[in-house]
Amino acid sequence: VLAIVTVWGFIQGVVQGQPLISVFLDGNAYVFILYFLIWRSAFHASDIPFVGSVLVAAAIGLSAKTLLLFNFFANGYELANLTYLYIWVRDTRIGEITYAGGNVWRIFIQSQIYIGLALLFSLAQVIRSLRVRWVDAALLTLYCAAIIVSLSRSFWIGLAACTVVLLIAVRRSWVTRMRDFLKVLLKLLGISVASVALVLLLVLLPFGGRGVGASLIDRIGAEDPSGISRIQMLGPLTSAIMEHPILGSGFGREVTYQSSDPRYKNPLNPEGTITTFAFEWGYLDQWLKLGAIAGSLFVAVLIAVHVRGWRLVQRKIDGAPYVLLFLLGLLFVASVHMVSPYLNHPLGLGYLVFGMVMIEYCSQRAYEKIDH
Repeated sequence: VLAIVTVWGFIQGVVQGQPLISVFLDGNAYVFILYFLIWRSAFHASDIPFVGSVLVAAAIGLSAKTLLLFNFFANGYELANLTYLYIWVRDTRIGEITYAGGNVWRIFIQSQIYIGLALLFSLAQVIRSLRVRWVDAALLTLYCAAIIVSLSRSFWIGLAACTVVLLIAVRRSWVTRMRDFLKVLLKLLGISVASVALVLLLVLLPFGGRGVGASLIDRIGAEDPSGISRIQMLGPLTSAIMEHPILGSGFGREVTYQSSDPRYKNPLNPEGTITTFAFEWGYLDQWLKLGAIAGSLFVAVLIAVHVRGWRLVQRKIDGAPYVLLFLLGLLFVASVHMVSPYLNHPLGLGYLVFGMVMIEYCSQRAYEKIDH
């Protein structure tokens, strides 16, 4: 189904007369789903813990890089040559660094989505076992601090929603052990405080910071440039969708809109005019390019993966805890995708495809045991 959806996007892009280079640049991320064939032929159950270790190592590295960049820009180290550091981060497409007021800078790196996944997985292990080891506390503090520094409300909302779902999914374990759960909850609150304290220390030390609280509070509201820019995008994007709502306009479809984001509205572009085929609203982006039919098929794949995976979890097959963690992570990615596109990007599609391979493998193993 994912292959059909991808081919349809390319076909519609060509038929609707989108520039071929734009069709390719926009749709090539979906070709990443072909890794399913490679991973499927090589996957083994012993790979799951190894992949988990790689995820943790990557999340630790990304968190350290995020916090280090945050400290550099918050304190304005002359030796760090921040002008060229900023240019390097932007030109290598590692992420975005934007001023948030006071001494606070937003350090957003696209691959921080995997910090969110690692945070969820660590949180799930703590809640399922009702035990907080010092390693868990250290990792959760590091992950939470990095997510705070990202100043990504889509990450915050996705993590909050998935935490609620996690508590519902494992409610039997903590309802029957309410005293242990309350102790763990207090420790998690302490970890949250430690994460905030770590962020404040990175701003205040060694030179002292100003306006930290105000900058973070402003970010929670919608009145920041990136939030307003998302809203300004909605009208033109919706109008473009209505041109071909059923079949879609294909990959490479561009939309023009005005943004008040200072990254775009400047002396070189006083009106803040943007023409692009990349949009923050992930599902609307897919509706525009794939149409209602193919877009619905894509969403149906997400639902089918969740349903199939949850059935495996309920049957308590071998590897069920890993499947549960994957489903929780997929819910997080799918939630974030609403306002920060990931399921039309290798970062999100790669996670989806790997999970599909894992679920298929676990299903086959379960059926083999039934046959025997």
